[in-house]
Amino acid sequence: LQVGSREIFGMLKTHSRLSGYDTANNIRPTLDAFQSRLGLKSRDLRKLILRMPSLIGMGVGDETSSSALNRKIDFFRKEAKMNESQLRDAIMRQPSLMQYSIESSLRPKIQFLVNELSICPSAIAKIITTAPAIMGLSLAENLRPK
Repeated sequence: LQVGSREIFGMLKTHSRLSGYDTANNIRPTLDAFQSRLGLKSRDLRKLILRMPSLIGMGVGDETSSSALNRKIDFFRKEAKMNESQLRDAIMRQPSLMQYSIESSLRPKIQFLVNELSICPSAIAKIITTAPAIMGLSLAENLRPK
């Protein structure tokens, strides 16, 4: 990733658990998984990890396991109908998408958009790609009319 000591220090300030991660068992597999499963170029992976170092702690397993990374990717591909390019763009804009709970945050928002706002399911991918921050908003406080 070509991360300098100043950047590592900054990452440790925001995510102190990094100091306990093992390079071979945690860091390398996670970086490899993000890069291969999202089709990230090295510079994009670097940018992503510098913006949200906590992603290094995400469980990745292998491509066939039910890891946190695989569950999120499957969710966005199947339920939000996002292709690899759309998902990559959305995550680069809003890395926290990978940390939201599927059951308590992501799925209810997609259901709200489709069922209550009558947004066509095929438009959900475009909404998330162009405005991924919407997935971080509170349904009760920000999205539902008062």
